[in-house]
Amino acid sequence: MDEQQLAELFRDAARDAPPASFDVTGVRSASARATARRRSALALGSSLVVVLALGGVVVNTASPESSSDTAAVGSAEGASSPNVSTFGVPELAPDEASPDRNGGLPPKSIPEDPPTQGGELSGSADRSTVGSAPKGCEEVDRELAVALADELPVARGLTPAPAAASCPPGARGASYLLRDGAVTGTVSVVLTPPGELPPSFDENTLSETASASGGGELHVLSRPAEGSAVVPFATQLPGLAQQLASRF
Repeated sequence: MDEQQLAELFRDAARDAPPASFDVTGVRSASARATARRRSALALGSSLVVVLALGGVVVNTASPESSSDTAAVGSAEGASSPNVSTFGVPELAPDEASPDRNGGLPPKSIPEDPPTQGGELSGSADRSTVGSAPKGCEEVDRELAVALADELPVARGLTPAPAAASCPPGARGASYLLRDGAVTGTVSVVLTPPGELPPSFDENTLSETASASGGGELHVLSRPAEGSAVVPFATQLPGLAQQLASRF
């Protein structure tokens, strides 16, 4: 096959090719649409950036105002409160700073509930005697209180108090405000160490003493109520002292 025949074959092949599906006008239109889309995207992105920037400026501008408003409210509250000092430290009101709203010093002790038996307060029984700087019996001895309640059933369920006496060092004691029929008074028990002096008490108080099984002396005291000369359980004191002494 020579070159002439080969050229004719190529020309015949070119004639059989299908026509193009686009022309110059179509290409230009597609290029214009692509350019418009890019411009729209750039414009949208720029608008979003501007909106975010403006939002940050607004927030930063509003924050100092809210902080100043909060500070102003706090200052107004502090100024309107009469019990807050300039430095924010609460001050006591005149009524709270005084020891007693009615004048004078506050009471030395708070009254307790009245006992089941007896007309006086168990917590205030003979506190004047006990409060005269005693060296012993300053607190209620639980062991002696339980033993006394065992021997005198009327004392069960009542609240014990310190012994109604002035005790030597190392002494222990407890007492109950009791009612013996129509007679009311305070019954105390005091256990003094060996070699110590007996407890001191009012002249109207009746006492019985017995030697404790573990050493020392056990004293049972019966003191009448104020304004009375009759002591409760007067006839039972000797046997009561012996019974308690055998337990200690």
